[in-house]
Amino acid sequence: MRRCEMLASPMKVGKLTLRNKMMTTSMSPGEGYIDGETPTIQMLNYMEERAAGGLALMCQTVLPFTRRDRPAGLPHVHPLPGCYDDECLPGLEAMADAVHRHDCLLVGQPWFVHDWKPDDEHVEKPWGPTPIVVLKGMHPFTPMEKRHIRMFKDQMVNCALYLKKAGWDGVEIMAGVGGILNRFMSPATNDRSDEYGGNMKNRMRLTVETIQEVRAAVGDDFLITCRWSPVEYVTGVKPGNTIEDAILMVHYLEEAGIDLHNLSVGWHETSIPLTTKDVPDGYWTWISERIKTVATKPVAMGYRNTDPLVMEKNLRDGKLDLIAGLRYDI
Repeated sequence: MRRCEMLASPMKVGKLTLRNKMMTTSMSPGEGYIDGETPTIQMLNYMEERAAGGLALMCQTVLPFTRRDRPAGLPHVHPLPGCYDDECLPGLEAMADAVHRHDCLLVGQPWFVHDWKPDDEHVEKPWGPTPIVVLKGMHPFTPMEKRHIRMFKDQMVNCALYLKKAGWDGVEIMAGVGGILNRFMSPATNDRSDEYGGNMKNRMRLTVETIQEVRAAVGDDFLITCRWSPVEYVTGVKPGNTIEDAILMVHYLEEAGIDLHNLSVGWHETSIPLTTKDVPDGYWTWISERIKTVATKPVAMGYRNTDPLVMEKNLRDGKLDLIAGLRYDI
């Protein structure tokens, strides 16, 4: 018997079969890997090498809006591959080919963390449900009006459709780490008085509507994963979501149409250690273990997964279904 037989065994996610139980979380290495909004040879080689190493599922960050109209002289932004119109297709197709050449699946995560650019603006800036910040010194977030919410969902759907057109296997909805959707979901930053704020159902509304519209557009065979943070470790106008809140949130995401819970921990603004070596390997699987008590879809867990023997034990103990991470794969 192999020492990591469980880790190496295939599994079903949605309509697709993963060759093992290892996936990467979203990433984009930056300078030298993207030219404008097009992946370079260095990027394609990097993705292919990781796929050839035995990875089952790779998640790659993509840009769902254009930067072609970005005014000159503004501060530098992190380069990302574009995924919003036909000019982006050759680069997206090349990325899919590089990964599929080695029997690895590829999903794209549209870049919707803090900064965003609506269709009628030219510069990216922080957006959210309200101006509320959770750390002193942070620039206030621009509150999204109903027209911005419509643009946001349209951009997400459009990006997912271009991923599908380019031959990718799925899309990941970013609803964690303090991104736009997470800020709507959290009582720490959402004190709106309309249908997108207040109780949990209202705070989940934008995320649910986004997933539903993406699912309706891409069909049942296209993978939809959701990156979200069950435990937030932040405080704004109120404390952020806890594991008890998260248990109640699972059914909203599953009923909306996701195929996989890809769990993160905390926000980018969280002040407690999350990924340092002081945190024991596999520690955060206590979160995925709790989510699995109510989830009917597979559960992946990132953060502090580095030792394959610990991964194997946690899989055998039923604490998670899929190992997510990035550092272990570099």
